[in-house]
Amino acid sequence: MTYEKVMNESDMLAALDSIQSPLVPGDSALSNVQCIAHRGSRFHWPENTMMAFKGAIKAGADALETDIHLSKDGVAVLSHDASLKRCYGIQGNVIDYDWEFLKTLRTVKEPHVPMPRLSELVQFLDQPENKHIWLMLDIKTDNIAEDVILAIAEAISSVDGSAEYWHGRIQLGCWNIQFVPLCQKHLSGFPITFIGYSLALATEFLDVPDTNFNLLFPSVVGPFGSDFIRKAQSRGREVYVWTLNDTTLMKWAISMGVDGIVTDETKKLMNIPHSVTEDIQDGMIDPEIFKQVQTDIDEDIKVRDEIRGLLKSLDKHDRSIQSVLSRVHAVPASSLAALLSSAQPFFEQQRDTLKGLDAIASKYPYYKYNSIWTRELQAASYGIVLAGWLGAFTPENEERKEGRLMTIKEVGEKLGVSVNVRETDVFHLSLEEYLHSLINLIEELTRLAVNSVTLGDYQRPMLISKFVKDLHAGFQLLNLKNDALRRRSDSIKYNVKKIEDVVYDLALRKLINQTDSQVPPSQ
Repeated sequence: MTYEKVMNESDMLAALDSIQSPLVPGDSALSNVQCIAHRGSRFHWPENTMMAFKGAIKAGADALETDIHLSKDGVAVLSHDASLKRCYGIQGNVIDYDWEFLKTLRTVKEPHVPMPRLSELVQFLDQPENKHIWLMLDIKTDNIAEDVILAIAEAISSVDGSAEYWHGRIQLGCWNIQFVPLCQKHLSGFPITFIGYSLALATEFLDVPDTNFNLLFPSVVGPFGSDFIRKAQSRGREVYVWTLNDTTLMKWAISMGVDGIVTDETKKLMNIPHSVTEDIQDGMIDPEIFKQVQTDIDEDIKVRDEIRGLLKSLDKHDRSIQSVLSRVHAVPASSLAALLSSAQPFFEQQRDTLKGLDAIASKYPYYKYNSIWTRELQAASYGIVLAGWLGAFTPENEERKEGRLMTIKEVGEKLGVSVNVRETDVFHLSLEEYLHSLINLIEELTRLAVNSVTLGDYQRPMLISKFVKDLHAGFQLLNLKNDALRRRSDSIKYNVKKIEDVVYDLALRKLINQTDSQVPPSQ
């Protein structure tokens, strides 16, 4: 699962002396509650490894939960993180390497074991002694949806036995409803499990046949959660909760009637006493238990409010910069130096605001809040690359010149932020945000090519045409996995065509030298 740090794990996690001692058969407390091992026994063995899965089964788990990513050559492998840094100690992402390389890696955590493929885990579960274990797959959204679903189907089909045999033993965990049609297309008959922390989204999945639910525990606490559990179970669906490692919280979940608990503490769950009613009065539990959770939620709200306050200022600076730079469409090239100079104070204010945002955001895991600021940071990056193209930031001893592409490192230096950081959880300008800003630049230059003709500047469209074509060629070399970024980059060819039309028209009207003009626009 993700989003685990909603709770303060330091208060909830306790180490086990061993991973043995399964529950005595017949324990009524767990007779209807399944123990689902989160990434295997990850507190005792390297997570998402065969050693962790074997340890979880030995400790008495009913099911295994694991995470799916794709290798560069399309092999479904088991890794929670897209990055290899935390678990395997090397730079880069899983998707960057073929399986032949990934299989040589060893975990940072002792005893340094290899990364498994999904097919290896399915083969392991096909062994006679493991036929009582079922599997929940957390399908990560970092990958292209259809590619990862096809890879899962291939891994399952590589193991002896019909697909129908695995229908009752493998659940497909989906974070959003867009994955459902692909699962139904390529893995027909396999149950789907909605994974998330929103009852509103979970309710949408109630209309999807043969769907279970794996929800963040706080999202089902309270009357709405209880109603949802009853509604789902009345339709024959199962409801699991994640990730519980504290005995008291486990007892609370059991009292609510959930069907399964995802946990890192398999032994602790299996050792819950025969009755949980001693801690529960009239179906309620001491509210003191969730005081720390509420404290964490309040702190989270406070941090988000602080970030949003800074983003309002950043958005104001971004708009001021765009307002100044947009005048490039109406002023001659001779006035550009003064125009760029007038934008400088706003760039300085922007940098100061980003410094404050960095100070707050870098205290927390990057993934937790980055979705809040990505639009504003992308806009800030765009302002820098546009100003740079127009000739801003030129060294004092050099003549200002249009047509320069600012690198991500140069953009980061002007904004005063780190760029594309993978090693540590700090605030930074991501590569995706930078690439989006370059596409924004291309769209702006397309307008500028037309408006420059209106201003009587017939040379600038030729400069823009060459620049945009070169940038388009660069994008075509990239193997983009981000769906939104890939779609936007595909549209660059239309901008190239529009600019070609402008240059070709200038050539036909003999307003530019025929030998310097571009070839006729492509059809």
